[in-house]
Amino acid sequence: MNMKTLAIVNPAAGFGKCAKLLGPAIDRLHASGGNSFLKDFTDEGVEFGIKAIIENRSQPCDVIKLKHKAGEIYYINILSLGFVADVCMLANRRFKFLGAASYGLAVVLCLASFKKRIFKLRLDGVEQKDPPNTALLIFNNSKYTGGNMMLAPYAETGDGYIDIVRWSADRFDFIRNFPKCYDGSHIHHPLIWTGRSKHIDLDFDEPIDIMIDGEVMTVHCESLDILPSALNVMV
Repeated sequence: MNMKTLAIVNPAAGFGKCAKLLGPAIDRLHASGGNSFLKDFTDEGVEFGIKAIIENRSQPCDVIKLKHKAGEIYYINILSLGFVADVCMLANRRFKFLGAASYGLAVVLCLASFKKRIFKLRLDGVEQKDPPNTALLIFNNSKYTGGNMMLAPYAETGDGYIDIVRWSADRFDFIRNFPKCYDGSHIHHPLIWTGRSKHIDLDFDEPIDIMIDGEVMTVHCESLDILPSALNVMV
């Protein structure tokens, strides 16, 4: 097995432990996103994964590089800014002792405050004019996140593009339409914009809370780049 190969043996177990297989070029890959990423490849079990290894059967998979003021982070699933990152950060900072209940409480509090922000982007060198106040902004490599949520239904893990979804809804519209994220139909909402890019400049004035493949942190984001076929996923 070469050092850029990710072997999926048991999709139900997630892929966090597989990061050690990825080699020094991407040794900071944040891979704690549970089994959401794996849904883009298969929902089969252990035997299917073992057979793929035996038959040396694989698919190419892109990796996304986030450049920030203090370094670089590599991910394979999702980078989220806005509501989702706010919920995860609040749960982690203030309510971690509550366990799983921390997220429910954080959702309620974040809906009560419901922050919207302007995120300035340049896609492949083209500046987006008059960006709207945004509740949720995500940059995806794969379709699924959070278990069964299809936040980026058009994303393909090996197409050489970063998929972007920006949601500019107000609080009540957001609550009413969020359940549609589970089948991907939310993207037809008039206040949702979707796009694709190979390089994205993030013109942010200050550090911001982010959620990246299940990890939460505060960084000063600068840019995103797609690394085409940087991994082989044995599936």
